[in-house]
Amino acid sequence: MVFCELEIRSRVLGRHVGLTMLLPEKEAPAVGFRTLWLLHGTGGDETDWIRHTGIERTAEENGLAVVMPAGEVSRWTDTVAGGRYFTYVGRELPMILRDLFPLSARRADCLSAGVGSGGNGALRLALRLPERFAAAACLSPEEEPDCLPDAVRILSEDRPVPAIRLACGRDDRSAGGTRRFLAGMRSFPGDPFSVTWEECPGEADWDFWNDCLRHFIRSV
Repeated sequence: MVFCELEIRSRVLGRHVGLTMLLPEKEAPAVGFRTLWLLHGTGGDETDWIRHTGIERTAEENGLAVVMPAGEVSRWTDTVAGGRYFTYVGRELPMILRDLFPLSARRADCLSAGVGSGGNGALRLALRLPERFAAAACLSPEEEPDCLPDAVRILSEDRPVPAIRLACGRDDRSAGGTRRFLAGMRSFPGDPFSVTWEECPGEADWDFWNDCLRHFIRSV
């Protein structure tokens, strides 16, 4: 895999922002590489997944490009004071990187995942931009996901439906909220979001998140 560290000039944020990327060392398909947009949690940075997991090996095994942007303390949301990070990672950054690298723009080739607040962000990407993302994995979200209204909107407007994977530890601080969101997502007739659930004893850790991410990538 090719390992890249970049500084991207963002017009949305009004400054340069760091990111880490992995690219397969082979010729890209005509449409570009399948791409995972992988988000860190609050207190982390764009190097977390590289330092704590086997994402490089998993990406290589699956011919996957991985984009790991820096979200700082934004929680991957748009705010007046903190910057428009949701717009940056969901709309602006993909266009910038696809001009520089052979990354696929096809919905079927675009996945989102994250841990902590990055898990919340990954869900928002898939459920608020369902024409852009085919699946999302939310691992130990920082707080109860707030995307159930977005799921309702997808179904009522007959928009593309992303597949959703949720995971947490039984003793995670947000375990109760994550299970409530799981129940809400599974309450739709026919399980249209193909919701997958993983849980580990105690509090989740990087080993568990690494396994969940590998299962997610192999399943979509």
